[in-house]
Amino acid sequence: MDAERDAGALRQSIADLVAEGSVSFTRLMRVLPELRGTEDLEVTPNIILWRGLSQPGVDAIKSLYNAGALFFWLCSPAIYSNTGDAPFLRLMTRSRREGEQAWLPTLLCGRAPTADESRQAVREYVAEIARNSAAWG
Repeated sequence: MDAERDAGALRQSIADLVAEGSVSFTRLMRVLPELRGTEDLEVTPNIILWRGLSQPGVDAIKSLYNAGALFFWLCSPAIYSNTGDAPFLRLMTRSRREGEQAWLPTLLCGRAPTADESRQAVREYVAEIARNSAAWG
């Protein structure tokens, strides 16, 4: 019963943070250090949203997502690179190698993005990738 109560409390803590506005994984883990661990939050086996979560943290986030209480918004990788907390994975691009896990930088939000917000996020993401590609090329 304690594990169920703890899982419910963790879900509620995450839901409360997300209800305040968009939240980065960095902020989430600073506010809720019990989320730190060694697990990946994956969209598919090749696309990771965040690396270094506890299994209860992964379960709580997935539960909130499945219940429609949490949404993942694409964001600029700069949000994470400015903090030094990026999960040390290659960004998701079309040039991904077979079997390689890629990182898709996202924020956690309490509502789904509008079509305009989604388009803007994609533009920012692509622009950031292009800037980094030019700098590395």
